[in-house]
Amino acid sequence: MDIKTTLTIITLTASSLAYSTDFDQDRANAFRELDMETGSCKAKLEQQMIGLGNKHKSDLSNKNKEIAKLRSTITSLETQINQSEKQTNSIDAENAKKLASCNSKTERLKGDLASINNRLKQLQQDNDRLSTDILALKQKPSQSDLNDGQNTELEDKITNLNRQLKKERDKNVILERKIALLANVPPIENSNGIGAVKRIKISSAINNWIQISEVVAIEALTGNDVALSDLGAKAEPSSTGYGGEAFNAIDGVGPAGHPRIFHSGAADSSQYLMVTLSKPTKLSEIKIMGRADNYSSRDVFNVVLYDENKEVILSKNNLDARSSNNTAALNLGTRNTPKKKNRIVGLNTLSGMWTLDANGYKGKLEFYQSDSGLNARVYFDVINKWEPVTNVTIEGSTIKFHRPSYSQNYSGTIGNDRVVGQFTQGANVYAWEASAQE
Repeated sequence: MDIKTTLTIITLTASSLAYSTDFDQDRANAFRELDMETGSCKAKLEQQMIGLGNKHKSDLSNKNKEIAKLRSTITSLETQINQSEKQTNSIDAENAKKLASCNSKTERLKGDLASINNRLKQLQQDNDRLSTDILALKQKPSQSDLNDGQNTELEDKITNLNRQLKKERDKNVILERKIALLANVPPIENSNGIGAVKRIKISSAINNWIQISEVVAIEALTGNDVALSDLGAKAEPSSTGYGGEAFNAIDGVGPAGHPRIFHSGAADSSQYLMVTLSKPTKLSEIKIMGRADNYSSRDVFNVVLYDENKEVILSKNNLDARSSNNTAALNLGTRNTPKKKNRIVGLNTLSGMWTLDANGYKGKLEFYQSDSGLNARVYFDVINKWEPVTNVTIEGSTIKFHRPSYSQNYSGTIGNDRVVGQFTQGANVYAWEASAQE
């Protein structure tokens, strides 16, 4: 090998060794840089992980707080629900107790009413029997001296019986009002009258003392007196005097004498008695009962009816209660009745109002048509209220009906605007007649 070649090989070898040394150095630098970058990334990742961990811990803490708050709310709601259930149970028990008490009171009053009705029937029968005995005795002139003594004794008995009857009927009326109030009895439909009456003002028409034993306001729909303290009516006077308090005028008792009357404290035109009903009411009639013992010459009245807004509905002057029954009446309208020309007596209907006399007891009898056919009701002056009549039938010229409140059966022959017949009560038979009103 020549020297040139040898030098060339030596030169290449030296270059190769120099390149190898540079490569190792570069590789070492690259690894060093890689280690540095790896460390930096690892540190960054660790910081990120720590940040995420803290965030998760904070979120978890907040969630736990929300859960605790919700649990507290749920506990509070459960407590309120339990309290509400206890209150509801308490209210239900109280309402059930009140309802039971009301039902018990209603049944007790019904029992009292049935007992009083039985007593009334017995007293009525005794009264009728004594009346028959007096009539029979008066028809025997040959025994006039004896009859006079017997008559006096029997008349005294009748007087006492009538007093008992009145007391029992007063109790009966009060019980019926209370039962109707408890049971919320539905009214009779198809009635006329003046509606929405709230106040009744009564003053003297002759500038004298006002003395009123009773104010009666008949409701058109039911036929009941609504001017009663038992039904929520109030009586307010301009003044009072001589022990005559205003509440006496709405206690359901009249005509009456002092002190069961309202008596004004002065005798002039400024004096009045204001009766306020429990609610605006459609009225068919107003009665003012004066003083029954003495001084009845003062009892002439002016009446003004007001609505709920104190607007005048009707004004009527000079209602005179100086009659034998100490009563002044203001008719405001009655039930619908066809005109007389529509009455086909003895054929299809007796519709209309009739004047009634049953064994000397005066009153009214009214027939009217409904979907169920011919119906009727009866009013006796001594009882002062309408009663139902049942089982109304017409066969040819004969009419029959039943008065259930006294177990009386009526039968009569229909003539020209007149019915004449008999009625039975127990074993007794009495006469009755009715005349058609214009």
